[in-house]
Amino acid sequence: MPDTQPFLKHVAAALALAGALQAGSALAYPHAVIFAPSGETRSFGEASLLTYTAYLGGSPLTWAGMNVGVLPAFAYGASGLSFGGLEVGFDVISMAGLTPALKPVFNAKAQVLKETGWAPSLALGLSDLAPGTMATSLNATYAAATKTLSWGALPLGRVTLGGGVALTDAPAVFAATAPFSEPSNGFLMGGYETPSWGPASLAVDHVGGVSELGSTNLALNVLVNPATTLGLGYTMGNDRTITPADAVYFYVSSGWNLIAKEER
Repeated sequence: MPDTQPFLKHVAAALALAGALQAGSALAYPHAVIFAPSGETRSFGEASLLTYTAYLGGSPLTWAGMNVGVLPAFAYGASGLSFGGLEVGFDVISMAGLTPALKPVFNAKAQVLKETGWAPSLALGLSDLAPGTMATSLNATYAAATKTLSWGALPLGRVTLGGGVALTDAPAVFAATAPFSEPSNGFLMGGYETPSWGPASLAVDHVGGVSELGSTNLALNVLVNPATTLGLGYTMGNDRTITPADAVYFYVSSGWNLIAKEER
């Protein structure tokens, strides 16, 4: 049988970071390319709920989670730049043989700069914070920038670049990959989201390191309605020297606004 532990570690970070995000969708799960966090956060009062199932060797792993925007945006004086807000999330992983049987994971991300003209969206975040299993969790800090691309009126999608540091001393929890090497706990990440073709879009991303987070991923996202996204994807573990922690996954993401809109 395939070794499921690397895959479980990868999914733990996916809980904290993201489900897939359709380019331009305002109500998808926590803002990310696929599993790599983007430079954006949810708007104040916006909430999302994700249910996710992945299959590794016929053994399903599921999670459910919620993410909420808890701070409003504000302008940095008359500079034309602005703060985008703060989102926080809570997720629970469940899989046969997983110890503990239900693992809670927390995350938080502040968007310190909203995309404006030449300036990209920029966010600082924390991921894979598991209070009950801190010794075996990534506990990562990261920074990510996202920029929308276009050629005149032709949309060209979005690019995300960033990196982070795993706050762990356990080699079994994190091992560096190029361009870093041990004993560094640094990792790079990046991704690309295509423009939407009707309700559909594609995304690809990579997060460095052999860890709960490290992987290369591909996703097809379909916007069913303005509040619901369906996703289908394939994820590949970064450590190819062992039985790879690869899996097929699908998810459903729904979003809504917790703050009642004013009547016109």
